[in-house]
Amino acid sequence: MQQNGNHPFQFVAMDVHPFYINCAELEQHPAYLSGVHDALADLVRNNVDLSRVAQISGGESRDWIFSRDVAKALHLPHLSMRKEQKTYGIASNFIAGKITPGEYIVHIADLLTVGTSATQWIEVIEGNKGVVDSYFVVFDRMQGGVEALARRTPSIGVHSLAQMTPEFFEIGIREGALTQELYESIMNEYLPNPKEWGLNYLMNHPEEIAYLIETNGVGLLTQGYSAHQEELLNRAKPYLKDYEGTVLKV
Repeated sequence: MQQNGNHPFQFVAMDVHPFYINCAELEQHPAYLSGVHDALADLVRNNVDLSRVAQISGGESRDWIFSRDVAKALHLPHLSMRKEQKTYGIASNFIAGKITPGEYIVHIADLLTVGTSATQWIEVIEGNKGVVDSYFVVFDRMQGGVEALARRTPSIGVHSLAQMTPEFFEIGIREGALTQELYESIMNEYLPNPKEWGLNYLMNHPEEIAYLIETNGVGLLTQGYSAHQEELLNRAKPYLKDYEGTVLKV
């Protein structure tokens, strides 16, 4: 778990959160990482009929920290998927490999939040005529990702090793990963409604709106909080270096 100094974290869905679960940090702790690989492989074995699975997939790039070793443990091929389409070399696609039409694929990911990245990876597989059998994650933030995938693909099974429960944050306090102030804010304000927390934070910190726009682009306004685009932009106006240019982009 990481805090971002005085700034919130912006996720793929372009909304903001007070902390980030960095599964890649496990690479600095080989023994723990090996244990996670073993636990993920067991989770797949216990929830999937491996005889019908053709490949294990993982998305660029943090999924690969887990998906490649799980594929080895299960004696299955690994399918690497890219965020952007490759336009050179042998495999000029979003995938480094080949999918036989109709074959079943199990995807391994590091995190699941609202399902934005998960949907993108599933669309890549389906776009290459594969079928996503199940979706496994190291950590489920329990912020609607499972429900979003179920609405999109009712047949998919979603499984996680760990979940964002109150007990998880209590561990953070004991291990010194969270301050008491942030812990109380998470428990009392963030967990009940993460989206509302993010909006309230931005409304009360207009300088952060400007910082995020100038750092990550206008996705905060066009995707993350599109329903409040005008109000957020007006609040950020005194802090934006190029207000007129920002208006043109949205």
